[in-house]
Amino acid sequence: MLMGVMSSGAGTLAQFRTIKGDIEVELLDAEKPGTVANFLFYATHVYPTNNVFLHRCIPAFVVQGGGFAAPQRGSAFPFTNYVRVPKLTPITNEFSVGPMRSNVYGTIAMAKVGGDPDSATSEWFFNLADNSSNLDSQNGGFTVFGNVVGGTNVLNFFNTIYKKVTATTCSFRGVVDIGCYTTSSAGTLFSDLPVNYATTRYPTFNDLFLVDITVLQVRVSAPVGGGHEISWLSVKDRENVVEYTDVMPPTWKTLKSITGDGAAQKATDPAAAPPSRFYRVRVVYP
Repeated sequence: MLMGVMSSGAGTLAQFRTIKGDIEVELLDAEKPGTVANFLFYATHVYPTNNVFLHRCIPAFVVQGGGFAAPQRGSAFPFTNYVRVPKLTPITNEFSVGPMRSNVYGTIAMAKVGGDPDSATSEWFFNLADNSSNLDSQNGGFTVFGNVVGGTNVLNFFNTIYKKVTATTCSFRGVVDIGCYTTSSAGTLFSDLPVNYATTRYPTFNDLFLVDITVLQVRVSAPVGGGHEISWLSVKDRENVVEYTDVMPPTWKTLKSITGDGAAQKATDPAAAPPSRFYRVRVVYP
């Protein structure tokens, strides 16, 4: 179920689906336009053709994805090979563009190469804690380009897993250091690999945290004559429900319900809505 609370001027809504639940993110289109445009291109043209997985988790710091894909999805075979996500031209760092957005808990930011502020491409991370004192001043600042508006329970899950690695033993509780098993490049790349189990063993492809990203591109605008128009990129073959509320905590009421066709859709609220009215698009999954 994808839910995003949207007011007038809200940004694009993206859903990150994982085996532990969904994370809904409102992107900062107007504030960090180049960064959001870059992410949206990957999300709509690059990630869908790959089995992108979360490849790095450091509890109380970040969980990261967008850089690697699994050639086999849902397989019980050991995780023995991987594919690098194709990289576009690196983008200009927008940390200082528009309002300053700190790397606090519940934000998503671009990853980049150390010592190069303008090196971000396909990788992003969720801040699992307030990392502003570190990441806001390091390497030109890490550009925050979205806020989590739903699914913080999933973020909190990544703060409960861990690993313990010493010179003689390896113990895993949701985070695996592949370096405990191999001296290959995989051992270096996946030293903090989040997995969907809590024992000490080598992971299978089925244990990886695959991420499927859906972009709804929700917009709320005020057409001439009053009222509001809600537009979004519908999710194909699923019930897409547009809802509104005038109160918080919300009591949601249905404005429109359709079966999505993957194309842009619109719904009009003809009422002269009060400033406190909020809208959301909810996609119904089995």
